[in-house]
Amino acid sequence: MRLRLTSKRDLTKRMLFYTGDYHQIIYYLLKKESPTKYVHRSLLTGDNHIRALDIDAAAEFSHIMAQRPNILLSGRDTLMDDEGFHL
Repeated sequence: MRLRLTSKRDLTKRMLFYTGDYHQIIYYLLKKESPTKYVHRSLLTGDNHIRALDIDAAAEFSHIMAQRPNILLSGRDTLMDDEGFHL
C-alpha cells in the first residue's frame, strides 16, 4: 500500500490510523498515538507472541476497528480473507 501525503498537516489531530502489520515507527514520526497497546506488529500477528502473552487478537482487532480508524496500513495486499479480518 502506498499513501502519499503532502505534509504532516494532512494527518489532522482527529485522524486515527492503525499500522497493522506495517512499520510502527510511523506513530512516532507523526506524533500520533496507537489505537492499541500492542504497538509492535508481531504482537498481534505472531502466533508465538499471541500464545505467550495470552492475547485475544480478534478482540483487540475489534477494539481497534470500533475506534473507526481513518487509515489502515498494511504490508499485505489485503487485511481480509474468507473468514473475515486477519492481522
